[in-house]
Amino acid sequence: GEVDGAEFIPYSRVAELKGDSNLDMELFPSTKVNYLTLNVRPKLKDGTDNPLADAKVRQALNYALDKQALIKVVAFDVGKPMQSYMSSSTPLFHGTDPLYAFDLAKAKAPLKEAGKDGGFALTAMALAGSADDTATLSTMQQMWAPLGVKLSIEQADNATMVSRYDADDFQIQTGYWTDDIMDPSEITSYFAYFKTTESQHSGYNEPTIQDLFEQSGKEPDKGKRADMYAKIQDIYNTAAPIVYMFESPYTVALRKSVQGFAQIPLGQNIFMRAHIEK
Repeated sequence: GEVDGAEFIPYSRVAELKGDSNLDMELFPSTKVNYLTLNVRPKLKDGTDNPLADAKVRQALNYALDKQALIKVVAFDVGKPMQSYMSSSTPLFHGTDPLYAFDLAKAKAPLKEAGKDGGFALTAMALAGSADDTATLSTMQQMWAPLGVKLSIEQADNATMVSRYDADDFQIQTGYWTDDIMDPSEITSYFAYFKTTESQHSGYNEPTIQDLFEQSGKEPDKGKRADMYAKIQDIYNTAAPIVYMFESPYTVALRKSVQGFAQIPLGQNIFMRAHIEK
């Protein structure tokens, strides 16, 4: 009873707090997506060959991920599988359901085509002390093992993770995104438009996407713009420069006496009508 409300409730506490008669455990719709960024450059910073440069390898990793099981382990069933690199709440979202549905046979086929069916090693960076990062990557280790993938987890503090991410000095990093504006241009400019941040530091650069994105910024016709973004998402999702995990809501716990509070999909808290009812 010391506070009236709290956000960023851990997923592990949601079910417990939903059962508390003194609280309203809210799951506000969001634009938050949880994913792994993959470095797709042919060579890593240390000069070694990078298997993630091959789209077939990236597709295999996505097919080998059981998203529903991951959501259960990491998000305690608070979430739903991603269907595109942008959330289903983002305007002009276009995606298939399911995207990269769990299928080990489908995962092994492209690996064989890529000549990687004999197994290979990958390294993922995790934020030291983050239970979510540890749970996510530990689960990935188990799910990718049948492909012969040996995933090493490298713990690092936040400053190190950010500096190495900015320097393109990583192979796999955990990440999440929330829109700041209700338009697909923001997330696309980071994830798929090379000039902004080298396609989110992954090194992914698809000329067709670059052209479509630039055209979309000058296109006043909503229908034509939607078609452009559908093509962008289809191309990006096939190339798979990320590992698609899950969308998750904003978790906010409020005392029953709190009325009128809202959190919009962009993450902002709206207090205009918030009040305490005695």
